[in-house]
Amino acid sequence: MRVYSSAMYGSGTLCVTPGKKHRDVEEFFEVTEADANGVVSREFRSFAVKFVDGVAEVSDAMGAYLLEHETAIVSAAPVPASRAPQQIQDANFGRPIYKKPTEVGRPHHPEVREELARMDHP
Repeated sequence: MRVYSSAMYGSGTLCVTPGKKHRDVEEFFEVTEADANGVVSREFRSFAVKFVDGVAEVSDAMGAYLLEHETAIVSAAPVPASRAPQQIQDANFGRPIYKKPTEVGRPHHPEVREELARMDHP
Protein backbone atom coordinates (compact mmCIF):
# COMPACT_ATOMS: atom_id res chain seq x y z
CA MET A 1 0.00 0.00 0.00
CA ARG A 2 1.32 3.46 -0.85
CA VAL A 3 0.80 6.16 1.78
CA TYR A 4 1.83 9.79 1.87
CA SER A 5 3.18 11.62 4.87
CA SER A 6 0.77 14.09 6.44
CA ALA A 7 3.53 15.97 8.28
CA MET A 8 6.28 16.46 5.73
CA TYR A 9 6.93 16.86 2.02
CA GLY A 10 10.48 15.56 1.93
CA SER A 11 12.16 12.44 3.21
CA GLY A 12 12.04 11.23 6.80
CA THR A 13 11.55 8.27 9.10
CA LEU A 14 8.55 7.59 11.32
CA CYS A 15 8.98 5.06 14.14
CA VAL A 16 5.78 3.29 15.25
CA THR A 17 4.80 0.39 17.49
CA PRO A 18 1.29 -0.49 16.30
CA GLY A 19 0.99 -3.70 18.38
CA LYS A 20 0.13 -1.68 21.49
CA LYS A 21 -3.19 -0.59 19.93
CA HIS A 22 -3.90 -3.46 17.51
CA ARG A 23 -3.39 -6.74 19.35
CA ASP A 24 -5.20 -8.83 16.73
CA VAL A 25 -2.73 -8.31 13.84
CA GLU A 26 -0.05 -11.01 13.86
CA GLU A 27 2.32 -8.86 11.78
CA PHE A 28 2.78 -6.41 14.66
CA PHE A 29 4.10 -9.04 17.12
CA GLU A 30 7.14 -11.24 17.53
CA VAL A 31 6.25 -14.60 19.04
CA THR A 32 8.82 -16.10 21.39
CA GLU A 33 9.11 -19.70 22.45
CA ALA A 34 6.93 -21.16 25.16
CA ASP A 35 8.30 -21.10 28.68
CA ALA A 36 8.26 -24.01 31.19
CA ASN A 37 4.53 -23.51 31.85
CA GLY A 38 3.70 -23.60 28.12
CA VAL A 39 2.87 -19.90 27.94
CA VAL A 40 3.78 -18.32 24.60
CA SER A 41 4.69 -14.68 24.95
CA ARG A 42 4.47 -12.05 22.25
CA GLU A 43 6.58 -8.89 22.11
CA PHE A 44 5.64 -5.72 20.29
CA ARG A 45 7.56 -5.01 17.11
CA SER A 46 8.72 -1.50 16.35
CA PHE A 47 8.72 -0.39 12.73
CA ALA A 48 10.57 2.39 10.95
CA VAL A 49 8.49 3.74 8.08
CA LYS A 50 10.79 5.56 5.65
CA PHE A 51 9.24 8.31 3.57
CA VAL A 52 11.13 9.26 0.42
CA ASP A 53 9.83 12.49 -1.12
CA GLY A 54 6.77 12.14 1.13
CA VAL A 55 5.85 8.60 -0.07
CA ALA A 56 6.23 5.20 1.66
CA GLU A 57 5.37 1.64 0.60
CA VAL A 58 3.97 -0.33 3.56
CA SER A 59 1.85 -3.42 4.13
CA ASP A 60 -1.94 -3.10 4.14
CA ALA A 61 -2.15 -3.56 7.92
CA MET A 62 0.52 -0.90 8.54
CA GLY A 63 -1.15 1.44 6.06
CA ALA A 64 -4.48 1.04 7.83
CA TYR A 65 -2.78 1.78 11.17
CA LEU A 66 -1.06 4.93 9.82
CA LEU A 67 -4.29 6.17 8.23
CA GLU A 68 -6.26 5.52 11.42
CA HIS A 69 -3.82 7.54 13.52
CA GLU A 70 -3.61 10.30 10.89
CA THR A 71 0.16 10.07 10.52
CA ALA A 72 -0.29 9.31 6.81
CA ILE A 73 -2.84 10.15 4.13
CA VAL A 74 -4.06 8.30 1.04
CA SER A 75 -3.29 11.03 -1.51
CA ALA A 76 -0.34 13.36 -1.79
CA ALA A 77 -0.48 16.52 0.32
CA PRO A 78 -0.75 19.66 -1.76
CA VAL A 79 2.50 21.59 -1.93
CA PRO A 80 1.98 25.32 -1.34
CA ALA A 81 2.90 27.45 -4.30
CA SER A 82 5.98 29.56 -3.80
CA ARG A 83 5.71 33.27 -4.38
CA ALA A 84 7.90 34.95 -6.94
CA PRO A 85 10.64 37.09 -5.37
CA GLN A 86 9.73 40.75 -5.12
CA GLN A 87 11.75 43.03 -7.36
CA ILE A 88 12.93 46.22 -5.66
CA GLN A 89 13.21 49.24 -7.91
CA ASP A 90 14.81 52.22 -6.20
CA ALA A 91 17.68 54.62 -6.68
CA ASN A 92 19.81 52.85 -4.08
CA PHE A 93 19.58 49.46 -5.90
CA GLY A 94 18.14 47.61 -2.91
CA ARG A 95 20.85 48.61 -0.44
CA PRO A 96 19.68 49.87 2.97
CA ILE A 97 19.40 53.60 3.52
CA TYR A 98 20.75 54.76 6.87
CA LYS A 99 20.26 58.06 8.68
CA LYS A 100 23.18 60.43 8.97
CA PRO A 101 25.30 59.80 12.07
CA THR A 102 24.52 61.84 15.18
CA GLU A 103 26.95 64.62 15.90
CA VAL A 104 28.89 63.86 19.05
CA GLY A 105 29.01 66.56 21.71
CA ARG A 106 26.46 68.86 20.13
CA PRO A 107 22.75 69.11 20.97
CA HIS A 108 20.18 68.11 18.37
CA HIS A 109 17.93 71.19 18.38
CA PRO A 110 19.20 74.38 16.71
CA GLU A 111 17.64 76.58 19.43
CA VAL A 112 19.66 74.84 22.12
CA ARG A 113 22.79 75.16 20.01
CA GLU A 114 22.29 78.94 19.63
CA GLU A 115 21.69 79.41 23.34
CA LEU A 116 24.83 77.47 24.25
CA ALA A 117 26.82 79.43 21.70
CA ARG A 118 25.70 82.73 23.31
CA MET A 119 26.62 81.45 26.77
CA ASP A 120 30.16 80.49 25.65
CA HIS A 121 30.85 83.89 24.02
CA PRO A 122 29.52 86.81 26.13
